[in-house]
Amino acid sequence: KLYIEDSDGGKLLNKKVKDTFQILTPINKTDIKTLKIPDFYKNKKIHGVEKYKNTAKKYKVLLFRDSFSNALIPYINQTFGECTFVFSHNFDKEIILKEKPDLVIIEYVERYLERLKK
Repeated sequence: KLYIEDSDGGKLLNKKVKDTFQILTPINKTDIKTLKIPDFYKNKKIHGVEKYKNTAKKYKVLLFRDSFSNALIPYINQTFGECTFVFSHNFDKEIILKEKPDLVIIEYVERYLERLKK
């Protein structure tokens, strides 16, 4: 277990909160390679982008995310052939058209859901 003092939840409540997180280790150790970030993201001024390739799997996934998905990245990388993680609170249709994923996942903490109305 990992204990974190003054986490994001505590900031929302304006209180010191001690959160407990379970640390999990991926079961399968596959050869996952880091891919180059396309210039497209630099032109859009999106800096929180990570791309990975797992040659043992197929399907391409695009994940719009916030910090709560940090722990998910190793598991998603094991599950899909190509993974693009975009750290952004804005759902961007243009990114979907450029990446052409098989699956789009949006992982935001609840307070950011209002931004999906755009």
